[in-house]
Amino acid sequence: MKTAEYITKETFYPLATKQEIVGNLIRCRKCKWWSGEEYRECRSPNWDTGTGEYFITPAGFYCGWAERKEK
Repeated sequence: MKTAEYITKETFYPLATKQEIVGNLIRCRKCKWWSGEEYRECRSPNWDTGTGEYFITPAGFYCGWAERKEK
């Protein structure tokens, strides 16, 4: 079973580093905006170029606007 991936924020101090979990990381293949298999378009309104073309991403890519697909 694969473990969950998280987005973290690191704060550096003179003698230590503190990591905080900011949110869950959602890969393109699990995002509701992604249209495909290996390399497909991300149809998120945030990636719309205004030309009718969308951002092409690989399945393992991720961004800050990802939304998990409904099961």
